[in-house]
Amino acid sequence: MNETTSLLGRRRGIRCNINSEEEIMNSSIFHEIQVEKEMRRKLNDFFMSTWQKWRLRGQFPWKICIQAMLFTIFSFQLYSFGNHRTFHLEQHSDMTAAFNKVFLKDWHPDTSVYPSINKADKIYTVPDFYHHVDYTVNQYAKLNSERIGSYGYDSENGKPPPLKFCFQQYDGEILPENVFIEIGSVQEHCFLIPVHDLKKNHNLDSFSFEKFLKHSNYSLNFGTLIQAQLTFRLKMVFRKFMSKMDPPECYRLNLGVEFDNTKHAGLISVSLNIRPIRINCNVKSNIANEDFQFSLRQNIDTTIALLCVASIILCSISLGEGFKLLKETVYFFKHYQGKSLTPSESLDFIDFWYVTIILSEIIILYGLYVKIQVQEINEEITNFSTSAEILGYGYIVQIVGNFRYVSYNLKSNVLLLIIKKSFLNIIRCLACILVLFWGYCVIGWIVLAPYHVKFSSLSAASESIFSAMQGDDIFGIFTSLNTDRLSVWWFCQIYTYSFIIIYIYVFGTLIITFIGDAFEILKQKYVNDDIPSTSVEIFLEKEEYLAFYCKDSEPAPSSKDKVKFWNALKMLKEIILS
Repeated sequence: MNETTSLLGRRRGIRCNINSEEEIMNSSIFHEIQVEKEMRRKLNDFFMSTWQKWRLRGQFPWKICIQAMLFTIFSFQLYSFGNHRTFHLEQHSDMTAAFNKVFLKDWHPDTSVYPSINKADKIYTVPDFYHHVDYTVNQYAKLNSERIGSYGYDSENGKPPPLKFCFQQYDGEILPENVFIEIGSVQEHCFLIPVHDLKKNHNLDSFSFEKFLKHSNYSLNFGTLIQAQLTFRLKMVFRKFMSKMDPPECYRLNLGVEFDNTKHAGLISVSLNIRPIRINCNVKSNIANEDFQFSLRQNIDTTIALLCVASIILCSISLGEGFKLLKETVYFFKHYQGKSLTPSESLDFIDFWYVTIILSEIIILYGLYVKIQVQEINEEITNFSTSAEILGYGYIVQIVGNFRYVSYNLKSNVLLLIIKKSFLNIIRCLACILVLFWGYCVIGWIVLAPYHVKFSSLSAASESIFSAMQGDDIFGIFTSLNTDRLSVWWFCQIYTYSFIIIYIYVFGTLIITFIGDAFEILKQKYVNDDIPSTSVEIFLEKEEYLAFYCKDSEPAPSSKDKVKFWNALKMLKEIILS
């Protein structure tokens, strides 16, 4: 019987003598070989790309196909939704401007680049207040005869419902001459202004709100007045192109002229607040077909929802398989390799791209729910913007999740690899940048707020210096300063110049250096093809020898043989990548 030798390619370099093939099959060493072979097969299958699994194993790439279908259909829906919302916002903006012009006395749109004091929406005297209310009541009464748009009273017979006037004021009095202040609780009073009765009795032309208050036993104390509201409701029809894809939309408009005196600074701010609520339309037209649009929206929403659910299920299964394989790998390395995986090596089994995809699908499903609430159940139109924001977040997260399939190609994955490698250094640098940025925001707001429109608030200050950090509108920071104080002028100069030098030339160069270092490290690793560093990579790429029929004196494989084997693996890798 010939003596046989089994040379195992493990790091421990086990050498054994076995006298028969039957003993080999029954030995514990053969069992270890089989376990190692099975674990290598599982790890190779797990770390295969989608295309490798399809080409080598015939496994159809369901997840990437679902993602491609979802991305295409959702992009089309988002494009249609964006066009619809843009047209709607233009209509709403025009409607708001029209109603401001109709119901507010001496109103003019503010077209200035930077905010300025607009005297048209301020009240400075008591007679001006009553004139504003009289003007709004008269315009409301003459709505049917002077209107241009498709809007009218919120009534079935076309008669104007009464307006509602409410005001809140403190119980007490203020005497500036004696510097005397007596303030009690806040009292609120409301009453109706019967416009239809005034028109019927021909008293509308001579209507005076001041006399109406006295007749109703109400009085306004402008020294203690907090705010007042004059509210009424209208109905409006938005007509677009009157096609099957764009039927008319009907809304109930809750309008309120608000008089704000909370600051008690000698003026009352006047504004018009409009809150639209969508209602059903009674459409009788051969052109507009709301049922067709409803069916189309329902089919697209249902398809997207089903694709999202399918994607969530498949990605969750893949994550579960990753966790299961992680447990098996930890057990294998601990009992058969005599080592443990590091936390970073364990994270390789958790595909965070799947987590990103699942998150995007959940956001899209919630956005669809809000969108259906707006379009089909006729909720308040303010949720229109909420739905657009949620769908936009879902779309951008979906795009980020789809980078998973770009990462299969190393040449296309350079950006992601550089960001991953330099992420921690950039985060540490940004922590210092944000602390210093916050300090500049607060200092600029405290010192320059009274003299500079760009620093009038904390948010405005942060926006201004962030724009300066990008090199935008730096000249405006210097020229918009409105003060004769030399100390404030010098502070603005030093403040702006130091900020630009620190952020553009110091921090900007530092971040570019981090990115450049990460690129050089990745270039050294992937271009020069360094030896893999993680335990799993070494295990998958290491050399395996198993000689059943050899002489006892045959030497173990040398380091030169291992180098040759490693070079062969590199050649095989280049062939696969090419």
